[in-house]
Amino acid sequence: ALAATLALAPLSIAAAADFPTLKPGLWRFERTIEGTGAKPEKIETTDCVDPGLDQKQQLEMLAKAGCKFEPVAHSGNTWRRKSTCRMGSMTSTSDSVTTSDGPDAYTVTIDSVTNGEKSHEVLRAQRVGDCAK
Repeated sequence: ALAATLALAPLSIAAAADFPTLKPGLWRFERTIEGTGAKPEKIETTDCVDPGLDQKQQLEMLAKAGCKFEPVAHSGNTWRRKSTCRMGSMTSTSDSVTTSDGPDAYTVTIDSVTNGEKSHEVLRAQRVGDCAK
């Protein structure tokens, strides 16, 4: 569950340069999660969001819960982030790479280890239109 939460929050709490500029609107999210010994799980959702704002708020929540984020490494259209979260008896480390395809699409790849269990996740997000009024 923590890895899924971290995947929703691939962007930084810090400055705007820490993540791509994304347009608010109706977004389609396709997520594939692979864990140790488990069959890959695919989840698709569509939601009316401001991805940058949502991700910032989620990271603020994780930081308050005890997660630590290393400075973002940014090169071209790629942002790399490492984090460590300790919540109760659980410890999770993650390495996420966000690749922007412009203001309407991005991909996040996250490799995590939670209490010794490895997981690999790929999130593809595409803006599909404006939100209904």
